[in-house]
Amino acid sequence: MSKSKEQSILECVYVALELGFEQASQSTLPGLLRRISPDGGTSMRDSIAMGTSLMIKFRDVSIKLGVGNLWNFVHIILTDGADAGSKISSNDLKGLMLILSQILPKEFLKTIYIGVDIENDYSAKRELAELAAFGQSDIYNVNNNQIDEIFERIKVSLGVLTQTRGIYARDNQGNQVGLIQYQRQGVLMVEKQRYMVLFNIDMSGSMYSKWTKVCNAVERFMTQLGDEDLVCGIVFNNQCNILTGHRVQQQIQRPVERQQNINPPSQQNQAQNYIQYQQPSNQWTNNQKLAALFIGVILNLWNCGNNLGLIIFL
Repeated sequence: MSKSKEQSILECVYVALELGFEQASQSTLPGLLRRISPDGGTSMRDSIAMGTSLMIKFRDVSIKLGVGNLWNFVHIILTDGADAGSKISSNDLKGLMLILSQILPKEFLKTIYIGVDIENDYSAKRELAELAAFGQSDIYNVNNNQIDEIFERIKVSLGVLTQTRGIYARDNQGNQVGLIQYQRQGVLMVEKQRYMVLFNIDMSGSMYSKWTKVCNAVERFMTQLGDEDLVCGIVFNNQCNILTGHRVQQQIQRPVERQQNINPPSQQNQAQNYIQYQQPSNQWTNNQKLAALFIGVILNLWNCGNNLGLIIFL
């Protein structure tokens, strides 16, 4: 890898850490999720908009630095009900998703909607179906007992390989016996391709009875990711909060918080663990400003053509 490319990757990683991503192998997300006591409403659209904005920002910076195609984006949205209380409308959210699709080709983005126990909730089913159809995304409607199973299916669809290894032994009669040991590995289908996994997880009151299973499924999913993969967790009820990275929100209710302080790893340590760290220049801040200007131009053109007032959380 050339020095200039390595520096570009480092700058992108630093931007990702600023946005709230963490190195997957050292992510605080599983532990932080277990400290949440679900409560409140469901501002799902606001949460998706927040996650989409993060991807737009990172994608723009990575393209300007010439390493945009090194990362595959995986966006997983899990909820058990229809939106209630979001400030952004469905049409505005779709406009934001359209902007993302213009700068992030479909082959680099996989969005998955998971509806838990919404079989009899027509509003929730319709809303998820409309969003999934608009973004050409995958959608799964599952019951509470299928949460872990659906995350396993997602791992397979992302290219997590199951490798087999043959082991031979001899029985009591001295005959050779062939045994097969299965070893699941988080291996990318494309060599040196990196994942950026973004979770949008519903922590409203109705998720209380499902929360332990969600935490277990997310933790097992993350064990399959590699050292060069990055993870960000956004949780939502009446509000949306980036849970990971330096943006751990104090207002999130955690029953254990009074007994133990949360000390997420510093951004610099995360970058050092990702790759031998060198302090990046301030170029990325200028890129973010250019990204905002670029997106603003697109929004104006979109408004002129469609008379839509889009909201972007920049």
